[in-house]
Amino acid sequence: MERKLASIQRIESLKPIAKADAIECARVLGWDVVVKKGEFQPGDLCVYFEIDSMIPQDVPELAFMANARWRVKTIKLRGQLSQGLALPVSTFPWLRLTDNPIDTDVSSMIGSGVTKWEPDIHPSLSGEARGSFPGFLRKTDEPRIQSCAGLLRRHADALWYATEKLDGTSFTAYWYREDFGVCSRNLNLKPESVNGNDTRNVHWRVANRLDLAETLPKLCVAYGRDLAIQGEVVGPRIQGNKYGLEEPTLFLFGVYDIERAEFLDLPDLVNMSASLGVKHVPMIANHIDLGGSTVNDLVRSAEGKSRLADTQREGLVYRTTQYRADDRAGHASFKAINNKFLLKHGE
Repeated sequence: MERKLASIQRIESLKPIAKADAIECARVLGWDVVVKKGEFQPGDLCVYFEIDSMIPQDVPELAFMANARWRVKTIKLRGQLSQGLALPVSTFPWLRLTDNPIDTDVSSMIGSGVTKWEPDIHPSLSGEARGSFPGFLRKTDEPRIQSCAGLLRRHADALWYATEKLDGTSFTAYWYREDFGVCSRNLNLKPESVNGNDTRNVHWRVANRLDLAETLPKLCVAYGRDLAIQGEVVGPRIQGNKYGLEEPTLFLFGVYDIERAEFLDLPDLVNMSASLGVKHVPMIANHIDLGGSTVNDLVRSAEGKSRLADTQREGLVYRTTQYRADDRAGHASFKAINNKFLLKHGE
């Protein structure tokens, strides 16, 4: 499911900020957002821009975002964490809303459109595109718990597991209708050479080193399914190589059954990771009952050191131990990001 970068939401509550006369803290979804004092009352509607939204530069009402290079980031103001941007709906008088506007996606209705910030790509990560990301796959982008707290209610009887969220580059390899492919987050990539060797992009280099063009099809035949494996590549020239690795390394976090349009359960995922000789993302906890957990509880759980290096981890990803489809989020999974990591690396 596509992320709603700008949407209509409700101001759930307001609270003062110590020693601040002009600003206060609003609660929107599960987020704390600093707003102008007196601009909202509890229950008011707002246009909420999620963190990592890129604000269009052709809307005069948003010109103040030029000082932030047009990106919505996690910041602290007068000691208060602020995650997102909330503005009165009246800021955008051209919006036409329905009688029940809550959660309406307005990303494409504001100027040239609100887009997602993506980090600069090092030349070693680029490659020639075979095409766009295949429509028969799902992109690897779990929603943040602050934006999807309803997942916990909808799957209150589920058991969950938590893995470390690694700060790298998205990787997908698939075998579908006798075709093997390798993808970045947004592209289906060509190998640089005809025989698939000596490629310049890190995704194919990793796939070749792991011999996935041979092992993945064989495993798919054994399973009787067309499958895609998805994970994160971390290492040199990737997001500053926070883990100090000497070579690009793939960590698997999901296996997708293409025909059934669902992810494999945790035991099958672990078995397939071992069969392919691919590392699994670090497991933090298994068979967790999240009943009674709040958004704040889960955000706090994201804090801690990485299992790969002596550095703050980016956060945690929670998934149900047995696959469950979710009518709003695509599948029952979410991420909780470490605020200490965001404040340090959110520049």
